[in-house]
Amino acid sequence: MINAVEPLTDDQFDALLSGHGDADTMEILNAVQDSINRHYLMQVGPFLAERSDVGEVAWAHMQIIHSEHPDMLRNILRYPYFRPWAIRTLADPDKADPNVLVGYVASVYGHIGKRAPIPVTDDTEHMFSPGGGVYPTVAKPSAKEPIIATEIIGEHTRPTIFEDLCPERDIFRRHPADHARAPLGRTSDLSTWQFMSDGGFDFIFNHMPQYVPTVSHTLRCVTPLRGNRGRNISATHADALGAVAMALPGSGERFANLLLKELQTGKMHALHRMYELYDPSNEAIIHTGWTPTPQTVNEALCSTYAHLSIVEWWHARLENTDSAWTHYRHHSANAPFAGCNTPSPPTWRKPHD
Repeated sequence: MINAVEPLTDDQFDALLSGHGDADTMEILNAVQDSINRHYLMQVGPFLAERSDVGEVAWAHMQIIHSEHPDMLRNILRYPYFRPWAIRTLADPDKADPNVLVGYVASVYGHIGKRAPIPVTDDTEHMFSPGGGVYPTVAKPSAKEPIIATEIIGEHTRPTIFEDLCPERDIFRRHPADHARAPLGRTSDLSTWQFMSDGGFDFIFNHMPQYVPTVSHTLRCVTPLRGNRGRNISATHADALGAVAMALPGSGERFANLLLKELQTGKMHALHRMYELYDPSNEAIIHTGWTPTPQTVNEALCSTYAHLSIVEWWHARLENTDSAWTHYRHHSANAPFAGCNTPSPPTWRKPHD
């Protein structure tokens, strides 16, 4: 499935295992994901083209884009919810919706300033365009647009989308927020989210700069979840890398904590696409110090890697409160692999065939 990409150097691999990684390393991980996304595009496009005239036209446009604007297409397919949609479409033909592919075509054309009439199915009143919002296809009230805040990480400045519109955001198996209701349905709620995210990005830049490349090169969108403020609920998904779902945190510092924890999990998923990091036949069940739930080797590896950022987050807070470190040590007294049957750490990194 994965085309050949530039391998990681020993220094890059070691930096990743320490929890960090520079911009070039992040782009190598992204390149692996790009290859997987192209694989799914080349499956779902013909799949939809065979099933409807709308799908056939959309796929014809996508093939032109693939030939004439490959870099733009790559960036659009990095939208985190493309792959979940493609996987669901291929798994359940009865629910296959060619209008979604039309939305991706429209997103590329919007970025390059091209206008082209593309049909949609007769019963379609609104169309979702990744990163662009929901647009009417007939005479309807004004379109809903995703909420965009400004992310400033050092010299890197780009829009961060608070994605509360894409139907695939339910992949986290939690309750996503609805655009028409709290937390982003009211101006006051949006202001709170922007305040928390600004505080979180500032905290990372000022106190955890080693994670700046991770945020700048892997974060695509934040998906708000329903939940009481400050409950520290967050999630990510191996097929939606770059998307971080969270309920409204209680502070900017906590926003940084949840964001980095989930991005770390995504980095480990991406790294595992390149290398066998453990013996896949190992069926050990592991107990870690930060969750009462027993975990498989893969789950424990991802949660341990995510915990590296939590450790450094607590360290970063030491300058403000000595009790933070005491709390952390109590929380992780037996972490990561105490009192359980655990596998030996891998002494190799075997590339996937």
